Amino acid sequence: MTSKTAADTTPPARHQLSERFADPDLVDRIFDLVIAHLPQLVSGARSLSEAKNAVRGEFSGQEIYIHKRRHMSGEVLAQQVRELCAGGARPKDVAVKLGLSRATVYRMRGSHGKNLSHFSEK
Repeated sequence: MTSKTAADTTPPARHQLSERFADPDLVDRIFDLVIAHLPQLVSGARSLSEAKNAVRGEFSGQEIYIHKRRHMSGEVLAQQVRELCAGGARPKDVAVKLGLSRATVYRMRGSHGKNLSHFSEK
């Protein structure tokens, strides 16, 4: 009869996911942020898991662009566009500086005195 050594009795190492898969995906991160701000939404782990799976099912395989909301109102942004254009800046340069499309710069440049609520943050 042979005696077992410590190496023979240790369980095999568990498979580890690569670093690429160890990080939470976008759905997990979004749900974590929502729950951090609204903890009353969590009614159970099962319903949370079902909600995450529903979101993954709806958007899996799609490239989704999430635009960054502007921190200023449409009126303030339009005033900034007009000031830069009046100072001699080209619409293309204003667009790059403010993160707008060139067409938006042209619309805002010519919208003095008009309602710009459609440019406001929603």
